[in-house]
Amino acid sequence: IMKKIKSLLFVLLGLLVFASCSDDETPTVSFEKNSYILMPEQDLEVVVKLSDSPTADLEIPFVLNGSAEKDVDYTVSTEKIVVKAGEINAKLVISPNKNYETDRSIIINLGTVVGYDFGDNQIATISITPKEKLIYTFVEEYSVLENSLDVYINIFDSKGDRVTISKDIHIPFEINEAVQGAAKKGVHYNVKGDVTEFVIPAGSSEGKITLEYIENTEVEKNRVAISIPELGVGFIKGGYTSTTVKVYGSTLGKLFGKWVGKKLANKEFLISDAKNWGFPLDSDNLPENITNDTLLIQAGDKDMIKTIMTGDAGHYFRESEITYVETKKFVYGEEYVIGAPVPEYELAVFTLAKANVNFSANNEEIKDVKVGFRVTEKEGEEILEISIYDFAPTDFYANIYNMVKEWGEEYPMNYDPIRYQFKRVK
Repeated sequence: IMKKIKSLLFVLLGLLVFASCSDDETPTVSFEKNSYILMPEQDLEVVVKLSDSPTADLEIPFVLNGSAEKDVDYTVSTEKIVVKAGEINAKLVISPNKNYETDRSIIINLGTVVGYDFGDNQIATISITPKEKLIYTFVEEYSVLENSLDVYINIFDSKGDRVTISKDIHIPFEINEAVQGAAKKGVHYNVKGDVTEFVIPAGSSEGKITLEYIENTEVEKNRVAISIPELGVGFIKGGYTSTTVKVYGSTLGKLFGKWVGKKLANKEFLISDAKNWGFPLDSDNLPENITNDTLLIQAGDKDMIKTIMTGDAGHYFRESEITYVETKKFVYGEEYVIGAPVPEYELAVFTLAKANVNFSANNEEIKDVKVGFRVTEKEGEEILEISIYDFAPTDFYANIYNMVKEWGEEYPMNYDPIRYQFKRVK
């Protein structure tokens, strides 16, 4: 019995010694894991844990190494990890920044903490998943400022698909006031809010600035040249890295767009006036079939008229540069009533570099011409009214033209112009 009692005492003594040794073990500090992955657009929490909670706040130093560059590829939430008293873990937040390069990683080494040994994971390695580079482009190369104009910039992924961002992107822009024909900010136009950057908000893929028209009597000074400076890593230039806004105001600006033929507005007057001149047959073959004719008036480095025409307007119009000359008053003979004031309208006169002055399908003489334009609204439709008075017809009004020409008139058809109406289409 005594032997058994002695044996039991030895076992109890061993347990007491073991327990005493366990109580004296040094606590440890360690990363929760030894490897992490930092996603392109998502913060990463790296957890540091203790085997025993401290009685006071405990600072845990760390060192950053690896091929990734701090504050370029990533940022950190703090320079020291602090475990609060009574707790056993803390977090270090790693945020992606301009992480566009491949094969980048972060290595974090825990520093020495007095009273603590290192646990299983003194080192943590973070693999960085690179962000996709973004393509940026203006939506249009050229546009026209009437009263107010939104200028847009879009972003796409490397495959050319629209991309929705998770954080706001700020893209600065520059206005080149040294370009030939530059409009003056604060004189001819303003940038709303006086902003200096596009902001593409989170959840979107486009940003905009707004230009506002002030006044422009110097039509030759009409250009606002907007460009994006070099954005550096993470961005790729797209189709339009600059855009030009033509500051024309509402009178001229409304002319630009797509227009489809509606009618020869002064047909009855032309028939009646041919009789009055004594040449009733001159009104035969009037170029009245224009419903299949389309005009595109486009802003550009050189403003252009482009044509899609199978009707009679195509006997006159050619694809041509178009240049503003002046705004002047024209008499509308078809609206004249005896005893009433002669009706006059202000038309914007443009030079067309090319037109067939013979206004014929069979005869062609290409010259530069002057044509009058104005935009009105009728029954909810925008109407482009085109007054063609600079031509030498061969298929209609030929006798009247030759007679008036003999009088020394600069524009013999000024009395009897072809007045077309086109309606705006999107």
